[in-house]
Amino acid sequence: MLLIYPAIWYSLLPRKQTGFYHIAVGANLPIVLGFLDYSKKEGGYLKSYLPTGDLDSDLSIIKAQYQGIEGKYADQSDQVVRRVLGFI
Repeated sequence: MLLIYPAIWYSLLPRKQTGFYHIAVGANLPIVLGFLDYSKKEGGYLKSYLPTGDLDSDLSIIKAQYQGIEGKYADQSDQVVRRVLGFI
């Protein structure tokens, strides 16, 4: 198991962050989607996802899994997700 701490979520970067994706594709491992929902005071795992190698399609599917989950700064959450996954 390889765990990558999502420190990237705490800052806004101007580029797509896909290192986790390339590691999973290269090692033929699923990506286990974890979350912390600040508004509900919950954390856990969503589903695991085995990437297909089509980066844009896979990242769209991954992003969709996080719909309805709010971070501490909910007004910035979507902007951070969109920037990290390369949608802005």
